[in-house]
Amino acid sequence: MTRREILDFYKNLINGLVVNNKPVRAHTTIVLPTDADSHTFSVLAQQESIALGLYSEMMSRTIQIVISGFVHGSDLFVEAEDVVEAIVNKVTDKNNYVTCAFGPASLLVTVEASELVDFVAHVQIRLTVEFVTE
Repeated sequence: MTRREILDFYKNLINGLVVNNKPVRAHTTIVLPTDADSHTFSVLAQQESIALGLYSEMMSRTIQIVISGFVHGSDLFVEAEDVVEAIVNKVTDKNNYVTCAFGPASLLVTVEASELVDFVAHVQIRLTVEFVTE
């Protein structure tokens, strides 16, 4: 699978989630928080690592996906935690990977929120995806 197909896979997993009556919108480009009626996220590839064997066969392949975006809400910290929980549950659900040759290997979640600044929280989820190699 290409990097673009992987990004589209995760974008489509996240796109359409509804958290606290607000839709989650995902894009494979960098976006700004312009719509207060939705939570907006970018799905980007940060780093790809491929280990090759002695005869140039692929030994392992990992990609680090960054799901980064903005959460709007009046109770910002609760809203941010709810959005993070929904996204993490969706990307770690084994049922989404039954026909895939890859899956999540690790997650790192960062939430930066300040109710003093526009009631917007910045959420970043770093997902390391590992491929099955033979």
